[in-house]
Amino acid sequence: MDRWVTKKCILVMVGCVMALGTQAQAITQLGLMVDASSSISSSEFATFRTGVANAVGQLNTDSSVELTGVQFAGVAINIVSPTVLDSVATRNTAVGLINAMVQTISGTNYQDAFEVTTALVTGSASFNDPEAIQIFNMLTDGSPSRDNTPNQSSSVSAVIARNAAIAAGIDVISFEAIDIGVNDSAFLFLLNELAFPQPAVISPPFPSPITTAGFVTPIANFDDVEEALLAKFEAANIVIPEPVTATLGMMGLSALMLATRRRHA
Repeated sequence: MDRWVTKKCILVMVGCVMALGTQAQAITQLGLMVDASSSISSSEFATFRTGVANAVGQLNTDSSVELTGVQFAGVAINIVSPTVLDSVATRNTAVGLINAMVQTISGTNYQDAFEVTTALVTGSASFNDPEAIQIFNMLTDGSPSRDNTPNQSSSVSAVIARNAAIAAGIDVISFEAIDIGVNDSAFLFLLNELAFPQPAVISPPFPSPITTAGFVTPIANFDDVEEALLAKFEAANIVIPEPVTATLGMMGLSALMLATRRRHA
């Protein structure tokens, strides 16, 4: 009787592992907007770029993530066109494109960053999936200082472009406030107002689920970008940390070893 119960437990655990391994996940369209303005030194930008690339290098490759990458300064430039990460090779290509970013200096054009990223994400076939989730993530060290609209403040232009992104169907807008921006209360206030949904929060902890509130993550220096981005990706369930399946697998293995020992006892 004990042996039959043990075998049944093993079968149940293996079934759980298989179910978790094959469970479909709605695609997340991740739009990364990376500040490349002149307030960031060349050495800081190199560290910054590497941190973003390393974090992207840990995104899921099961077709549950579509990555779009944009860098912005005076204007926004598409670095990674909307790409479904369906293999390690595809993800590595995206990582290589991020590592190849060249700092473009000049101002900080939030408006163009929002407009270019919105056009790319909403123009992707994945956007037509009613279950898809759209997350915009801007990494920046300063307030907007340039826009595309004459006789209008850069902050107002940023708000208008942000509102247009939301109207287009973007679900979440979040920010990393990096380095000198961490101690700028007006800057943090602006980012908190731009984040979506409102009311936004300072993270971590992150909203749960992540689509329930916008959030701003202060990062003390560029060396911490990778760790901060990974924490956000984990909260969004678009990277695999320590897999639950591995834990269940070990439980099943332990039960199997116990049953084997009992048979030989």
